[in-house]
Amino acid sequence: MLTSLLVSLLMVMATPVAMAQGVDEREEALFGEATASDPREAEMFGEESDAIVPDEDVRDEMILGGKAPSDESAASDLLGEDRLQLGGMLYMRFAGSQLEESRAPTLSSPNLVNLYLDARPASRVRAFVKGRLTYDPMATSFLPGILPEPEETKVLLDQVWLKFDVARTLFLTVGKQHVRWGASKLWNPVDMINPTRRDPLTLYDERTGVPMVKLQLPIESLGWNVIALALLDDAGKADDIGGALRLEMLFGQVALGLSGVARQGSDGKVGLDLSAGIWEFDVTAEAALTFTDEAGHESLFDVGDSHAVAQVSAGIDYTFKINDEDFAGVALEYFWNPDGYASKDDYLLAFMSGTATPFYLGQHYGAVMFLLPSPGSWDDVSFTLANIGNFSDQSFLSRIDVSIRVLTKMSVQLYTAVHYGTRGGEFRFAVDNVPVPGMEDFKISPQLLDFGINLRVDL
Repeated sequence: MLTSLLVSLLMVMATPVAMAQGVDEREEALFGEATASDPREAEMFGEESDAIVPDEDVRDEMILGGKAPSDESAASDLLGEDRLQLGGMLYMRFAGSQLEESRAPTLSSPNLVNLYLDARPASRVRAFVKGRLTYDPMATSFLPGILPEPEETKVLLDQVWLKFDVARTLFLTVGKQHVRWGASKLWNPVDMINPTRRDPLTLYDERTGVPMVKLQLPIESLGWNVIALALLDDAGKADDIGGALRLEMLFGQVALGLSGVARQGSDGKVGLDLSAGIWEFDVTAEAALTFTDEAGHESLFDVGDSHAVAQVSAGIDYTFKINDEDFAGVALEYFWNPDGYASKDDYLLAFMSGTATPFYLGQHYGAVMFLLPSPGSWDDVSFTLANIGNFSDQSFLSRIDVSIRVLTKMSVQLYTAVHYGTRGGEFRFAVDNVPVPGMEDFKISPQLLDFGINLRVDL
């Protein structure tokens, strides 16, 4: 019944979108790297794009990445020179957190190494493998004694996929890959494919890809883009395979997207997202409905035995010139999460049960962000200030990031964040007493300050 409902909603609401799945340049400027793709990877191979263009070679280049020359001899020369590319990234990170009632800050060093192989055996075939090593010699648990200690060293397979086309009409990507839907910067209700939410404060999205078969059908005559996914994660049997469908369309300065996901044994989801240019402003919005049979959820409406749980985010940003050479940007975003916790007293139980998702605990959130790239003669320096608040529990944090390009290929990133507001709220989380026998003496002091320095080199 749920699958039929999702299909019906998709057919009725089919006002799709030509919205790129990647992150726009302004978002990267505000928050650094917002996807798991390396800049050099994008430069050499091309980022995946859903834009619809009439020229076949240009379209193949945008979807498959790299060059797609129509002349076979030119293609042979290209493949002979660059059949296989190797690269990666080294990301050395040092972070600290000072608690209000602690003498010394806690420290961590979550270093990260990415290595990839990108093969082009033919002009319309691409194979990609990307592995990741994480190493933190100072790894500690966020809630010691409650949450398990994190592993010091982990080796992960981030991506492994094969991409090709059928008659230059249907484009297929088979394997573990990244798919991120939605238009908002901080809160993404429409990001339905990834099993976890992205931490909006991180400068690098560390989530790994999802195993799937992706079919992309550009309909150039209409300016449409249709994406279908067969989700293979944890699919031990044929009926365990999940499905997702996304329709996209561009109307002048407005890009709309409609998405739906259905998995056996999981809640079905549908979502709508848009981005639009209105005068000098960029406006984004997302809305998602999750259909669940579980009790205890704040239901927007009911469909049979299922409760429709809503999440909505909306934002606006504006870029303006300071002088003839410099510009600055300001962005606002709001998130409505009616299914979040109504009281901060529920947070500890949520962390202990593993159901807590930072930045999605409360019911109302807001953020204001300021960007100042390359001011004056500081061409290799950019500044970002972000102020984020959980309005439900009245806790807040303010963070400033400074990025400096040095020695041509290396970036130095420094940041400091201050926590303030209600004690025990999400951004000043604290535990003063635990109503559990044997844990009466368990205490957690609220966070006061976060700081860190990152060194990044693209290999």
